[in-house]
Amino acid sequence: MPQYNGVWTLEAQAQAQSNQQWVTDPNFKNTTLLLQADGTGSGSQNQTFLDGSTNNFFITRNGNTTQGSFSPFSQAPGFWSNYFNGSSYLQTPSSTNYAFGTGDFTIEAFFFPTATTANLRLFEFSDNNDNVGANTTSTGTITYFNGSTNTVSTGLPFTANQWNHVAVVRSSGTVTVYVNGTSALTQASTPNTTSARSVGIAGISNTYFPGYVSNVRILKGTAAYTATFTPPTAPLTAITNTQLLTCQSNRFVDNSVNGVSFTIGSAPQVQAFGPFAPALQWTPDVVGGSGYFDGTSDYLSLASNANLTPASSTYTFECWVYRTASGAMTIWDTSVTNGFYIHINGSNKIVLRSYGTADIITSSLDAPVNAWFNLVVARGAANSTKMWINGSSTSGGSATDSTTYVAATTYIGIYDGSTVPLTGYIAGMRLVKGSDVYGVSNSTITIPTAPPTAITNTQFLANFTNAGIYDGKMGNVLETVGNAQVSTNPVKYGSGSMYFDGSGDYLIGRSTDLLSFGTGDFTIEMWINPSSIPASDRVIMDTRSSGSDSGYTPYINGGTLKIYSSAADRITSTSTIAANVWSHIAFVRASGTLAIYINGVQSGTAAYTGSMTCPGRITIAAGFDNAANYSGFIDDLRVTKGVARYFTNFTPPQQALPRQ
Repeated sequence: MPQYNGVWTLEAQAQAQSNQQWVTDPNFKNTTLLLQADGTGSGSQNQTFLDGSTNNFFITRNGNTTQGSFSPFSQAPGFWSNYFNGSSYLQTPSSTNYAFGTGDFTIEAFFFPTATTANLRLFEFSDNNDNVGANTTSTGTITYFNGSTNTVSTGLPFTANQWNHVAVVRSSGTVTVYVNGTSALTQASTPNTTSARSVGIAGISNTYFPGYVSNVRILKGTAAYTATFTPPTAPLTAITNTQLLTCQSNRFVDNSVNGVSFTIGSAPQVQAFGPFAPALQWTPDVVGGSGYFDGTSDYLSLASNANLTPASSTYTFECWVYRTASGAMTIWDTSVTNGFYIHINGSNKIVLRSYGTADIITSSLDAPVNAWFNLVVARGAANSTKMWINGSSTSGGSATDSTTYVAATTYIGIYDGSTVPLTGYIAGMRLVKGSDVYGVSNSTITIPTAPPTAITNTQFLANFTNAGIYDGKMGNVLETVGNAQVSTNPVKYGSGSMYFDGSGDYLIGRSTDLLSFGTGDFTIEMWINPSSIPASDRVIMDTRSSGSDSGYTPYINGGTLKIYSSAADRITSTSTIAANVWSHIAFVRASGTLAIYINGVQSGTAAYTGSMTCPGRITIAAGFDNAANYSGFIDDLRVTKGVARYFTNFTPPQQALPRQ
């Protein structure tokens, strides 16, 4: 299937249509899962890992290690967001950069609130002046905190489970708060803050904002908006007078010239979800993938080979890591005296160690949690050795290392095959022996913007792109359990469908917040072809962690479709689906009303305004307890968060769903 990187020529459009591929999807930014099973051929799963070097080393999968399309490059720069769980936040150091005096300023960002509690803090300054919050009533309002004076907007909603652009602008002494480009309030005076202060995103002290924040920008000396405007449709950039630009990258970083470092509170998350139509489709060379390690018995191993150790030569080792927990973890381990060992210690520092002997380098920076970080370790001339974290050796460190490293079994994601496992993702792992690729004399290096390739002297390369069933939105990594696999017959669209045999076959996904809807709108749709229609329950999808929590379960019972949530069925279809034929099914909530559509025809509605979340993992073709397995085929499964795609009868998709 062709990939177009966001540029659609007439020729590309014609080619896409000839392959039954839609061109664009105006709601793709709200898509949080897209499974089309157009991977690596019939019978393929996500369990076979490949070495992309010329050595083509055999990689042994242990435990449930899996791979998929989530990577440091699964969104273009500017298209990411940060997820805040209701107690997490980012805070800048105190600086006069945020002391606006009597001058103009602009504070803006996109917010996707996932809950409606009172007095949420969007931006909070440490002196309580120029704070911006949300007083979430039934319609939602924006509050501007002017010192001890609060002025509350009216009439313009700050909508839950939708992207909202909020801008606070002072122009010639008048403050205006804009919501989605429309003035919500004005105030003729404001404190003239001249002292240094810090900025909290999603709060500092209390009433933290729950949800996603993207493209935060603060301008000092510029009023970016002075009248009603159309909210930005592309990522914000560091224009003149930008003092802060963040929540838009694959890591926690300020993209302004100031490049501040943040205090990170209560583990916010970098997410491949944002307010703009994505600029990329998944292609292995451009986006790459990642391996997921669940922190228990998941790891990869390679047989002992001299090419997998630096020995006494120059070398460059690099990878990306996104860990989902703190504490000690292993990245690469050769478990023999003087083996090559890179790990994160119990103090969350990254360590290069000569196994069994001594630590060579210990980073000054803690390894981030819930964000990608780029790690490079290299030895150059005269045994000069350096570690860079996100391009900086100041965060990593340097040493003289004359160790002659010894070959032995190599482990990825675990220590000695048994302890200190990694919890999270690894991407773009490469070992080059005989080359100091980035130059150990450099204190800073350019952070890669694409997956690594097999350059000269590459001895090992893992880009984790061999998944058969992968997320076309590139936000999730799915584990194929049992014999869950790609089938090339039957297929509704594209080159494959997902096949489950009804006996221990299912998928597991981990990016749970992306599949939580709260009380908002959503659409879950797919083409489904059951092998049989038994009278007992057969689960299509499940986000619960127990039988009675607020997770949701679309399932089949005797051909009837239902959704179960919070200990009760919430809707039941009035018609049925049949075995051994393709049916398009859609579960939709629009403004508190659930609906089921079968082949585009509405088949039942029900009022339900309860929260529908994803408190545990997501399973597809099985329940949270791995039971009630579905048997048959599924194609073009798509989840859309915050959007009800269908309000009335419709013609089911006539082509494969678009990937952009």
